[in-house]
This record gives sequence, structure tokens and C-alpha cells, in this order.
Amino acid sequence: MTCRYYSGAILDVSGSMQYGTGTFSDTEGGKWVRALLDAIDDLVTHDASNNDKVLAIGAGARRMENEAFDVIKTIALLQNDDWCDSNLQEATYGTITAIFNLLERHGAKHIRKWAEMNVVSSVITEDEAILVLRKLKEDRDFTRTFVFEYLPESCRDWVDENDTSVMGFFGYQFQRVQSSVVSSFRQATKDDISDVVKKAMSYLLRVRNDSAYPAHKAADILRGTDGGERLSPERAEKLHRKMKPYIYGSTPLYSALHNAVDLFDLFPDSEEVDKYKYLFVFSDGAPSDYGDIYKLKSKFEKRSISVIGCYMSTSTGCSIKPKQLYGTVGSDWEEGARFLFDLSSMVPTDNVPRAIFINNGWDVDINKKETKLFLHINNPENMRSAVEVVKKAMSSQDSLLDLITHVSIERYIKSENDKFKPPKQEGKTCYANAAATVMHLALVRIHKREDGYPTFESLRREIIDKFGEQGADTMDVLQTFCPKYRLHCKAIDRKEALKAVSERRPVIARFELTDYEWIEFNNIFNREPKKILSEEDIHIYSRISARKISHAVVLTSYNSDSLCLMNSKGVEWGDGGFFRVKNADVVGLEFIDVFWKENDLSEPEKQQYRQHGLDIASKLVSSLKGIKNGIYSCPLCKITSKISEFHGSLSTAVCPECQGEFDSNDGKGNIIAMNIYLTSLNN
Repeated sequence: MTCRYYSGAILDVSGSMQYGTGTFSDTEGGKWVRALLDAIDDLVTHDASNNDKVLAIGAGARRMENEAFDVIKTIALLQNDDWCDSNLQEATYGTITAIFNLLERHGAKHIRKWAEMNVVSSVITEDEAILVLRKLKEDRDFTRTFVFEYLPESCRDWVDENDTSVMGFFGYQFQRVQSSVVSSFRQATKDDISDVVKKAMSYLLRVRNDSAYPAHKAADILRGTDGGERLSPERAEKLHRKMKPYIYGSTPLYSALHNAVDLFDLFPDSEEVDKYKYLFVFSDGAPSDYGDIYKLKSKFEKRSISVIGCYMSTSTGCSIKPKQLYGTVGSDWEEGARFLFDLSSMVPTDNVPRAIFINNGWDVDINKKETKLFLHINNPENMRSAVEVVKKAMSSQDSLLDLITHVSIERYIKSENDKFKPPKQEGKTCYANAAATVMHLALVRIHKREDGYPTFESLRREIIDKFGEQGADTMDVLQTFCPKYRLHCKAIDRKEALKAVSERRPVIARFELTDYEWIEFNNIFNREPKKILSEEDIHIYSRISARKISHAVVLTSYNSDSLCLMNSKGVEWGDGGFFRVKNADVVGLEFIDVFWKENDLSEPEKQQYRQHGLDIASKLVSSLKGIKNGIYSCPLCKITSKISEFHGSLSTAVCPECQGEFDSNDGKGNIIAMNIYLTSLNN
């Protein structure tokens, strides 16, 4: 079943964010806004599917009539190259003249009489003037609205007194009634011009039906021309400087929340898709507008939207602690904290999300049956890590299904009874290890496959029998064997590889190193098993001509920091048999996907596959109850210890008392494997 992530954020950029959230200077307030931009970046970083959607609503616009606005659209408009360096610069007479010319042609023939050039220039910035001018040229609806709704009637055409048509007659009579307005014509004040500007900016930046963006498009807009995989500090600082004149207003959280509900309603609903919907609400205080929080909560619950309240404050005047989930509100909490706590969704304390929080170093009120998804962020530097752990928790069913894959992978690389024990055959049969792994994992995704499941060992042996122990081209191998098992293979790029992994489908990764580079590669991971390899460690693009040796591995997962790959040297090598690289370019990774299509399945197989994921998730969820205080009796020494005290790998657990090893996936040991898995998520 396909997964879709519909994620959103409401960002409080009100005036208190500039000087508040504790005792902040303006510079420190800017750090919070930049941290909010980082939070948006984190929402889009892991979303590899083109169907994932992201929305970001700002609460606190200063130069808008409606103070809830589309953050991503605002960023897109602010980054235009023809905008001036200082967005506080007064509008030039040339730009204002161009605006007047357009307005005159569309009905506002008296605009120059109503609005003097110097008054307009003192109110509107050059950036705003350019934006309005561009919109007037491109959007007839905006032009019509501007002329007939934003400008006063005295700016528009008057009906000809000599017009004898029906409309002319009624227009003449109406003009007589309005004669006092004509005789007492009043020129615009700065406040009049400011009102028009606010209405225009509201039209341009307000939240609309198109304010939910594909994740990849939102990422491109946010990161701009930097071309990086994350929002750079320089880019965040530049965006803050551009946004500063338009934010730090009041706090219309109710308006922003209603906008969010309307946007979530636009997302497609299908029984064929697993949907994860969550909304982060970042704020340092209570709303400045009015609403019914209980009706809002009901709307979110009805739509299965998880709401995460993020209270941003450095204040030490209350009992709220960072990295802790609460079941009840504290008596000394501030109004803003109480509001966000009430708004936040409940999560059962004996369920998977709770276990993920615990294993990422969070405290949970275990005496309560339920806890709130309410976070206290006391430092802008902690914003990204908070978003990260919540995303893991809210997509916990996905994590549970990933467990099955990870357990299988670790069993393959352990291979105590297999002949490819490292390191003697490394470099010659790695192609068979990688091909057999991804083929087998593709096949076991077909629940109750009619042709049964060839084991990893049998696939590997069949491949080696055909291609030998002296190495082979991995693509040739796959093209030979995939059709036999109703599978397909193809070369894919980096984005396609990440998308495959996000859908729980590991892919083959190939790369080449010289003899010297291989020595250095192995030395690095022998010294620092958990190191993330970067271009600073190995320089494949500056090498001189030399013999290169190819190697095939398996890409199993990724996050915002690195790609995680499975080697074929056993768990004694690297980080339990895995290694990490900063990105695909570090060692020049090339990817091959192995997959099946729906048309390749029989009708019974299709039905079984749809049900299988739900069954597995349900069983694993039930096994997690009481994970923090649960106990387990070691099958070796028979001594009972807390589950959280066991350690080891996904396939082998180590008793905290006798230090003996036993199979963590045997019977009741599944809960041990799950606890170790959740702990490993933090690494």
C-alpha cells in the first residue's frame, strides 16, 4: 500500500517573536524565525514522494489586512531577482507611475488626483510596488478588485450626464445623489494609502486552495538557487531579512488553524493509500483573535489530523520542561502553553509513538493512560530535533513495517552458517550478496506468494553458480534472474532511490574506489564505525588515473544527514555491518531498483498483500505495550530484567546480567528486538 504524508505547520511570527519568547533582543528573536524556517525545511526533507504535500501558514503579518498568510508563497515572491537590496526602500516614482498608468486604463481615471506621488512613495516600499505592478499586469481579477474594491469611488469613472441610455439615466440620478462627494473631493492620506496596500498584500499572500504544495516544490522554493539538500544558514538569514518588514504583527492563530483545516480537506482521500496527516503549531503565546478551541479539535480529530503543539519559550517561570511529554496541564503554566496543550492531540502512553519518544531521550508521564503531543522548545537550536522525533513517532506504522526489513537484512549480513563469511570473498561475490538481498526482499513483500519464497541463501547460490566467484556486473545478473521470479530491474537516479527506500524497498548501490581508496575506506570505518563519510575524507574526483575496483552494497535507509548502506562484511565491520555517507556523490553511488508491478501478481496475491501490512503492524503494536517498565526473563540465566536494559542487535540480544547472547526474535523476544530497533533510531 502506498504511503502519503500530508504535513503542515502554523508559524507564529507575531511581534512577541521579535522581542519575546523570554528575554530576547531583536537579533535573538530573528534566531527563532530562522529556526521556524528550518522546521519547514525538515518537514519537506524526508518526503521523497511527489504526492506528499506540505503547507505552511504564517500567523502575524504586519502589512496585511488578514494576518494569516501563505509562508511558501511569500518566500517565492520575496526571492525575485528584480527586488531591491533593501526592502524598506521607498517606492520609486517610475514604478508608481507604471502602476497609475495601468489603473487608469482599467477604470481609475482619477487615481492621480486622489493619490499624490510623494504620499504613495512614503507608504509603499519599492518591493511592494514591484509586486503589485507585476500582479496588475498578470491578473485581471486582481486589477478589477483593486480598482473597484480597494480604491475609493472618487478614483473611478463618472457617468456622463448626457448619456440617454437606461444605465445612463440611473447613473445620472445616482451621480446627483453623490454630488456632495464630488464637490468635497478629498485627497488620500498616508492611512488611506496604507489601507489599500494592506488589502493588496492580503490578496497576494493570503492562504488559498493552492497553498498546499508538493513537498519537492516546497523544498525548491524554500532553498532557492542554493541547490543544497537542506536550507543553508545563509539562505535562512536572507529570507528573514526579506520577511522582517512583513511580519511581527499580532497572533491570529484561530484564523490560521481554520485555514489549515480547509487545506487538509483538499487532500485526496483513498482507501488504497496510507495517509499520515500532522500539523505542527509553533507559538510563544495565546491567540490574539477569537474562536472555539473545542470545535477546532473536533475538526482535527474527525479528519485524523495529529496536532503537535510546540511552545517556544526560554522562560523559567513555570514547570514545563523540554524533552518531556505531559498528560496534564501544570497549574503554573502560562496562557499560551495552556492553549497549545489543549489544542494538541492525545497519544496512548502504551503505544508505538510513546516508545519512540522514550528511546529518543524524552520523558513520558507513564502514570497517565494518555499523553499530549505538546512540546516545550526552549532553544531555537532544538527546533529541528523536536520535529525529527515527532515525524518518527507520527509515522510509526511505517517504522514498524521497516522493522521487518531491517531484521531480515541483519540476518543476511550475519550469515554464521553461510560460506560468504567476510572478509575472504569480499570484492568477488558482493554482487551476488546485494542482488540476492534486494530480490529476496522484493519477493517477501508479496504475502503468500503462490510460487513460495526462495531463501536469500538459495538465490545467492543460484547467482554464483551462474556467474562465478570472480565478480560480475550486477545489472547483468539482475536482468538474467529477475524475469524468472516475476521481478523487474532498472537503473535509477538519487531521487528515485530515496523514493524507493521511503516505500520500504531497499535498492542496490554500486561504486568504485582505487586500491588506496579502499584501504582508507576500511580504515575510516574501523576507527569510527558510526562516522558519516564525506568528501573531506575521500577525494574520488581529484584522483589520478588508477585501477578501480567495483563494489555492490544495499541502500537501506536515509535521513537528513546521510545515506545508510549495508555492506557484506558481517556485523563485525563498521556499524553492525552498515556504513553511512553524507550523500551519493561522496563515493559516486549508482543505484538499481528491483521491484514488481501490480500486474505481475495474481488476484489472490493482490488481496493478501493489501491485508498483510495491517496485520503485521497490529501485531507489533500490541507487542510494544508497557515497553518502558516491561520485564523479560533471559532464556539463558533465567534472571528477569527490564526490557530497556537489554542491548544488542536486531537478531541477537545481550542479557544485562549474564552478558549471554540469545535470539531476540524468538517468540516473546520480539519485544526485545523492537526495543533495540527503537533505540537504534536515535543513532
